[in-house]
Amino acid sequence: MDALIPAFIAVLLAETGERGQSQAHQLGLTFSDRRPIYAALMIVTLFTLSIGGIGGTYIAHLISYDARTLFAGVALLLAGLPSLFKNKPAKPVAQARPFMTSLIRFLPAQIAGASPFIIAGLSARSDMAGLAIAGGFAGVMVAAVPPLLLKAEWPGGLPLILLRRIAALLLIGSGLWLAVNALHLI
Repeated sequence: MDALIPAFIAVLLAETGERGQSQAHQLGLTFSDRRPIYAALMIVTLFTLSIGGIGGTYIAHLISYDARTLFAGVALLLAGLPSLFKNKPAKPVAQARPFMTSLIRFLPAQIAGASPFIIAGLSARSDMAGLAIAGGFAGVMVAAVPPLLLKAEWPGGLPLILLRRIAALLLIGSGLWLAVNALHLI
């Protein structure tokens, strides 16, 4: 559990209001059948988070525990910083095949997103890549459900910018805490 719950929470916070949610919303508005969208998101998420987990496991065997803790702290810190700024909405989707369109739209958003880096940091720190990947996968899936289910009503009355800022502060604070502990400043 050293990696599962922290990965779930960190990835869920990092995905709040980010490109993945924006892409899911646009795809949900375009296609009535959400199953291909979920399938594409699952495949892309497992792929990108597995790369992060494998990278974190590799790094874990090269550096000390304090360095791994610092790496996890930097990952959380860098995941929170972009959430302080406004995110561009996703471009409208042209009608095409839902599965392939979803794969093409989700892949850049997931690769460039913070989630694989968070999973790499938490995998390195805990040396439990499988649990970190599972927690991160659950976090991405939970974050994608509201925009896909609510469609035109998303985000509705939900103060998404405020939630992004709160998530940013939590991620930055957690990252700073890990970094300070790794450097033995307290």
